[in-house]
Amino acid sequence: MHTRSVTTASTVISSIFFTLQLVSLACSCFLYFTSDTSSTQREVITRLYHKDLWRHLRRSNSLSTHSLIAVGVQAGLVPLTVCLLVGITKKRRFLMLPWLTVWGLGLVAGIVGAVLCVIKIPGMYKLTAVFLVVMTVFLVLPTWFTSLHVFSDLTDKSDMFRYDIDSRAEEFCGGERKQDLLFRYLYA
Repeated sequence: MHTRSVTTASTVISSIFFTLQLVSLACSCFLYFTSDTSSTQREVITRLYHKDLWRHLRRSNSLSTHSLIAVGVQAGLVPLTVCLLVGITKKRRFLMLPWLTVWGLGLVAGIVGAVLCVIKIPGMYKLTAVFLVVMTVFLVLPTWFTSLHVFSDLTDKSDMFRYDIDSRAEEFCGGERKQDLLFRYLYA
């Protein structure tokens, strides 16, 4: 019963994560398509970059390039989250492993990104670091942790050839002596 509740919790948290990931992808697409307008450039560039770079960033098309990179990264991460959801519901570890690996590194990147936001973003807009830390701590970390718990539960269940000292001692010293698989193969 304990495993079922963890699986349910992981499915719910992963579904929320997936929904927010799709919303973020849609917002990045919207930013890409509106990045050519002067009002969008003025609003975004003046808030995220130093004053020395404003003129250069408006002349070049850097905002659309940055938003296109964001769309590409987010579109690459969506299939991993779909694999995570399928892996949790179908109890397939190999589908969960890519998401666990990428977002395990993403946890570190989220904290480093928050520090970089404090260092690099000018003025009052350093509060973006708070948003990044909140997303990392309250969304990515619980999703990653519950998914890792489900992954480890599935590992325990699929490990059929465990050789624990206690279980082997009971097996050979107890009333029932089962032959080892290697013994069966060699002497059958």
